[in-house]
Amino acid sequence: MQHDAAEVKSALWEAAETLRVPAVDTTDWKGYILCLLFFKCISDVWDEETTEAQGLYGQAETKCWH
Repeated sequence: MQHDAAEVKSALWEAAETLRVPAVDTTDWKGYILCLLFFKCISDVWDEETTEAQGLYGQAETKCWH
């Protein structure tokens, strides 16, 4: 499913607003942010490794990872 930039921006702002409410202590933000950064890192590595493997071995007949 494709999302345009406005939808993504809106979703990110909503997430930021959720973190700004008093229910989330400012010291707890680092837990959320570090998890997001970790997920972004492993997602980028996955994409790089998948692209490299496809270059070496060709496109898989079945895409079991999607």
